[in-house]
Amino acid sequence: MQKKLIILFWTTSLIAQSGLTYEVTGRLGDNLLTYCKHKWIAHVHKLNLYVPHFKYADAFEILDTELTARNIPRHLRNVRLNNQSQLTRQNSNYLYHSSYYTQIENLELDECADFVFKKSIEDPKFGQDVREALSLKNAHKTEIKIPLDKITVAIHIRKGCGIDYPLISKQYINDPQIPRIDPEIYSDEHHSLKFPPEQFYAEQLEKLYYLLDKQPLYGFIFTDDAHPFAIAQKLTAYLEKKGIKIILDTNEANTTAQSSIMADIYAMTKFDYLIRSESHFPWISQMIGSHKGIIRPVACEWEDGYLKMTKVLMDIPDRSRNMLKTIEI
Repeated sequence: MQKKLIILFWTTSLIAQSGLTYEVTGRLGDNLLTYCKHKWIAHVHKLNLYVPHFKYADAFEILDTELTARNIPRHLRNVRLNNQSQLTRQNSNYLYHSSYYTQIENLELDECADFVFKKSIEDPKFGQDVREALSLKNAHKTEIKIPLDKITVAIHIRKGCGIDYPLISKQYINDPQIPRIDPEIYSDEHHSLKFPPEQFYAEQLEKLYYLLDKQPLYGFIFTDDAHPFAIAQKLTAYLEKKGIKIILDTNEANTTAQSSIMADIYAMTKFDYLIRSESHFPWISQMIGSHKGIIRPVACEWEDGYLKMTKVLMDIPDRSRNMLKTIEI
């Protein structure tokens, strides 16, 4: 009788070990979004998540808080997962293989980051697990001086310098049109919400200034552009023409060095507000930070060579009540 009970327990434990793993992509933001998507699937369906190694993974706590590919049991049967709807309670003894493109909750690919962030607020256990995994190790936490007597705003401006294709949009609506070079590919035509023009950021600072009843603001520009001070000067000039004086700071020309990348992720978490594009890089800071509001574009159109953001939202987390309010601004 005792032998039968032991066999039954051993068999049940094997059935309970269905797991989920996924392929990594080339970019840090995409890899961490892929992790969060699959963490949600594993959380909902009670699967073991096996995280693969990826570039910069060692800078985060993720490989210490999660199971990794080395922990995958040999007895699991490999199954390709293309959609979360394939999973049912009856599935057992499977290792599901997935990717960045796997559909979750019947969402489009560009809706997943906002969905995951919302769930991290509404579901405390999921949110805590994700924030612990995405937390940076102490060696990569670089402090920057942020004034205590002003409302602070992190402004992340993606230019794609040296990595992405060039941009074709005018940066300000009154700028001269940029000559097109055919058959050149332009990043802001193919991924428009990831590359808003500089005027978008100036407009959001203006909106925030009035939303906060003209309280003093301090903004810090995080960018991969080779000339961040020039961007700061143009934003300042635009706002001064509107009668708005906001202190704008930035760092030296950004690099792709790991120390610079991690320093920016950590620093952006320390601000009261975050203005970002749909790039997944600043989204990492949004996930692990405690911002009072996150401003982001969700719709756009082209107008005489200028990429105009036509719909902008602000996410306002209320972590004390596990709620996320979103308003259009």
